[in-house]
Amino acid sequence: MKANSKLKLGIGAIVAALFAIMPSSAFATVKAGTEDITSKTSNTAGTVKYDSSTKTITLDGYAGDITITGQDATIKTTSKQADKKIGKITIVGDATTQKPVLTIDDSANLVTTGDVAAYHKATGTAGIKLGSKLCSKSGSADIKTSSSSSFSAIYTLGGPVNLSADNCKNSKSPDTPETLDAIYVYVAILVASSAIFAYRRYLAKR
Repeated sequence: MKANSKLKLGIGAIVAALFAIMPSSAFATVKAGTEDITSKTSNTAGTVKYDSSTKTITLDGYAGDITITGQDATIKTTSKQADKKIGKITIVGDATTQKPVLTIDDSANLVTTGDVAAYHKATGTAGIKLGSKLCSKSGSADIKTSSSSSFSAIYTLGGPVNLSADNCKNSKSPDTPETLDAIYVYVAILVASSAIFAYRRYLAKR
C-alpha cells in the first residue's frame, strides 16, 4: 500500500512538473470550422495550412470560419483563395494570453461574409492589424472598438470584408484616367470649334 502511495505521489509530481514547464500558449487553439488544427499542419481537406512555429494560418481555397484562442496569429492566402469567401475570423484572449493580435498580411486576398473580430480580456493593444498595402473594395476598413461584461476590449472589422492590395489600384479620384480623358475630349472639341470658327471668318473676309 505504501509503495502504491509513493508511486502515485511520484506520478503526481511528474505531471505537476510538466505543467510547470509547459509554455504559456500550450492551451491555445486554432480551429478551421469545428476541426482543431492546433497540433496539425493543415485541416483534413488541405484548404487551411497552419505553421505553429510562426503562428501563420494560410487559406488555400477555404470557405468556413476560423477561430483562434489564446495566441497571436497571421492570416495569409494563396491564389486558390481568390474565388472563395470564408465566414468569419475570430481571435479570443484567455487567462494566459489576454490580448492576442490578429494580423492580416499584406499579400492576403481576403473575402469574408462575416466579421473579423478580436476579443481581449484586457485593454492596451490593438486586436486587429491590417497590412499597410491592403485596401477595402467597398466601404471603409475601419476597426471599431467596444466592450462587454466578459471582454475589456472588442475590436471588430464589420463584414462582409474584401481586402486586397489589388483593390488599391481600382480606387477612384479626380486624377483617374477616366476623368482626365473627359477633360482631353472637352479641350479637343473646344480647339476644333475655335479652328472652324476662325476658318469661317477667313473665308468671309475673302
